[in-house]
This record gives sequence, structure tokens and C-alpha cells, in this order.
Amino acid sequence: MLKKALLTGALCLSVFGATNKEIEDYKFSLYKNSKQATIKSVKVLSRENLNGYAGWEAATILLEFTIDKEGKKQTIKVADMVFVKGDLMADELVNLKSGKTLKDTFRPKPDASYYDAEHLIAGNKDAKTKVLVFSDPLCPFCRDMVPDIIGAAVKNPAKLAIYHYSFPLLTIHPASEHIVKAEIALRGKIKNKAEFYTKLYKTGVEPNEPSEEKVAAKLSSELGVKLQKSDMDAKETVKEYDEEMQKAYKILIRGTPTVYVNGELDSNKSKINQLIKELSK
Repeated sequence: MLKKALLTGALCLSVFGATNKEIEDYKFSLYKNSKQATIKSVKVLSRENLNGYAGWEAATILLEFTIDKEGKKQTIKVADMVFVKGDLMADELVNLKSGKTLKDTFRPKPDASYYDAEHLIAGNKDAKTKVLVFSDPLCPFCRDMVPDIIGAAVKNPAKLAIYHYSFPLLTIHPASEHIVKAEIALRGKIKNKAEFYTKLYKTGVEPNEPSEEKVAAKLSSELGVKLQKSDMDAKETVKEYDEEMQKAYKILIRGTPTVYVNGELDSNKSKINQLIKELSK
């Protein structure tokens, strides 16, 4: 009888485990009294079973905050992961045998939808090596790396294909949002993507420039295009910007440059640096 009761309880725990709303409400409650930022929302983006960890799921969540930066309100979003089993939730799990945390070893992988024609900026789609890069046009590390990656693909289009997504780091250089919206607005008019994106990563826009008009004028001059604030604010542009940010959040993009080589995260950039070295000779 006791065995049957325990089995029934275990099944109930599995079936009636934590809901998305419970996860969201709990995480919201943790930040609601924060003095550094005002929590606006928490949303579960996805949940996935953890192979090798019976009953545990990894839930990708998106937290939205408002912060006060130099007297102005700024909205920021941060992707994170929590681990759930039944009614239990943990911000981190550690594998005691390997000494590694699950956040170090497990994260959602980009699926085929990330490798579309719109985001192919250099090389051929059938190239042996496909590189997916999330970067910020004003990030110093990105400005060093992205043009080199593009150059390697231009020289070796059958060996290397580059898929590019912009991910503006708004707390560091808020002007990136204006640049990214400009990039999206211009995509349909770009004839040579490799050349365009190489120039984009050399733009002289000031990181804290608040004026969309000034950013539009600067990019028009430097990129040789016609661009206005209305292009950056267009409904279609804003919609695509939001969708692309959502795709980045789903695979836990939080910093730049983030690089995947043939679908695998290149966390220390060793693979991409080796490719650049080999293909740029």
C-alpha cells in the first residue's frame, strides 16, 4: 500500500510539476524589490529535457528590466536558464564528477531556421564550414573579428559561409540599436553584403549617440546609402528587430561576439580564429 502511495505521489509530481507561470511568478518576485532595476516581466521561452538527468528540464527565460541610466529610463532584456524538476527549481546544477555547471555544458542550439538566405552575408550556402555569428557593430572585439571572418569567406566561398545576426549591447553602447535597425531597413537594398557589413563594422557612430537622425546621417555618409529616421522606425523594421532579438534570446545569447562553427558553440573563439588564420593566407 505504501509503495503504491509513493508511486502515485511521484507520478503526480511529474504530471503536476511547476508550470511556466509559476516559474515566471517566482523569478519576478525575486527582483520586485530591487533598487538597481525595476522588473517589468519574466517569460519562459522554452523548456527542454536534460539528457542524462532524469526528470530535469532546462527552461530558457527572458527577464525585462527598466534601469535608470544618467537620468533616463532604459529597458533592457536578459536571457537566462533555470532548471526544473517537478515542483523544484534551481538557478544552477553542478555535476560533481566533472566539476562543471550545467549552464557551462548545456544550452539550446541554433536550428536550421538560423541559417537562411537573408542572414548569409559571405560565402556559399553549401560551404563545408558554416559560421553563425551574433555581434554588435560597436563592440570592439566584434569590430576586430567580423571583418576578418567576412574576408576569409570572400576568399574561400566554397569552404566558408558566414551567417550574421546583430545583437546590440544596449547597456554599453545604446546607439547600436539605431545601427541595427538601420541595417535591417537597408537589407533589401544591399547588393554586396560582404562589402556592406565590412563597412558597417568600421562606422564612426558614437556609442552613446541618442539621436536617430544623426545616426542615419552618419551611416548614409559612410555607407553610401540613403537612410532616414523613418526607415529605422518603420513598423516592419521594428517587428523584424524584435523577432531577431527573440531568436537570440532563445539560444541564450548574452554577449558578443558569440560564434557557432557548424552548429557548435565556439566559446573561446579558438575554432574561428584558426579558420581565419588558415583561410586568410
